[in-house]
Amino acid sequence: MPSNRLKRNAPTGKPPISREMVVDAALKIVDNAGADKLTMRGVADLLEVYPTTIYWHAGTKAELLAAVCERLLDALELPLISDDLGWDEWLVTVAHLIREGLREHPNVVPLMASQVQVSPSSFALAEGFLAALSAAGFRDEQLVEVYNAVVGFVFGWVFSELAAPPVNAEDGWEERFSGQLHAVDSAQHPHLHSSLHLLENRSFMLRAVSGRQAPMGASFDTALAVLVGGLRSIAPS
Repeated sequence: MPSNRLKRNAPTGKPPISREMVVDAALKIVDNAGADKLTMRGVADLLEVYPTTIYWHAGTKAELLAAVCERLLDALELPLISDDLGWDEWLVTVAHLIREGLREHPNVVPLMASQVQVSPSSFALAEGFLAALSAAGFRDEQLVEVYNAVVGFVFGWVFSELAAPPVNAEDGWEERFSGQLHAVDSAQHPHLHSSLHLLENRSFMLRAVSGRQAPMGASFDTALAVLVGGLRSIAPS
């Protein structure tokens, strides 16, 4: 008796599977469930193909996860430095683009933070940062130093803001942490005690919620102002 089940990889009128479709499907799974839930079979099921098709287009699972990270960098639409957008304004604009892009895919952030990004997808962003800092007058070893300072700051800050809650934390851990925070000794930690009403759940090391739920945009703006102001102060005259 003929089967009514749709055979995987059989002609269905759908467009042929591409690498872009595979990466898109993987990103969807990571967005919905996290990188630890990504499997090649899961991607295959989503696209209604055999797992071998996924391996053919994306390589190993590690390579597919790397491609997911690349997708976020590829999606950045970098502005051009011009008379209307100076190097300092360019840095601020791109920093916000990076933060906004990562906020759209917070489950990819732990993956990006845990491995060195070795992909041509980072070249355009690196070129942009180098062009901006060169326009500020930085050269040679100093250019390397400020480049690392800027890139490390932007990504490190956003990685910290979007950090996930503790893994396998027991129920009620947020309330316990809040209780410990409110029980802080005013004599031993006077500044923390007096400013706790401002700091709780809005500050690094003093929050039980991630920046995924409680954005820290104003602090990011302040940090950028400090960074750019510092760069202006040491830029060659």
